[in-house]
Amino acid sequence: MDYIYFYGTIIGCLLWVVFFQLRKDLRKKLVFSSILCAPLGLSEVLFVPHYWIPQFNTISIYEDLFVESILFCFFLGGIVSVLFQVVYKQQLLDTQGTNPLVTLIAPLLFFTYFFKLFPLNLMHYVVFSLLIGSTITIFFMRKMAVKILISGVLNTLLYSAFYLTFWHTMSSLPKSYQYHNLSGFMVFEIPIEEYLWIFSFSIYWTPIYEIWTNYFAKRKMA
Repeated sequence: MDYIYFYGTIIGCLLWVVFFQLRKDLRKKLVFSSILCAPLGLSEVLFVPHYWIPQFNTISIYEDLFVESILFCFFLGGIVSVLFQVVYKQQLLDTQGTNPLVTLIAPLLFFTYFFKLFPLNLMHYVVFSLLIGSTITIFFMRKMAVKILISGVLNTLLYSAFYLTFWHTMSSLPKSYQYHNLSGFMVFEIPIEEYLWIFSFSIYWTPIYEIWTNYFAKRKMA
């Protein structure tokens, strides 16, 4: 069996360290976004077995929860938040005074999943919640809309490049999915849900740091 999750985490760690070294001005954003994202790894228990059942080796914490889930989210959160700024040598985003409560819309929408209000499976609910939340955030940050969307595209391309490599070199990855719970649409043989979630997460996560820190910085100055 393969150690796909572990390999992905190592790649994420290496990229994270490179970004940390390259952009001293983005270190606070990188660390903040990573720490905030790490607990999302606990949501792994919701996706097993509805979305997938990993057929590769993992380091288990408890049944359907893995060490790699938390570490992967830690590195992913940081990388996603700064990739656009690293590639295009940009500074922090202008949040235009956006209230941080706007960023809570996506998680609040996701929690309605447990009330079964809409006939969507878990991953589709995640994508739906992130897209709605991101759209509202972008509405309040219209000047930054293009940058946020480019960030989504860049992160999707980067994630897809590694995922495609794993997909076509490690047979345990394709065997892990619960295809009967998915849409059935495939892009380069990979479920379209993988592309949708990384894109929707990226456009949601990219401005998180600036929105919260700028808001409280202005409160202190007031």
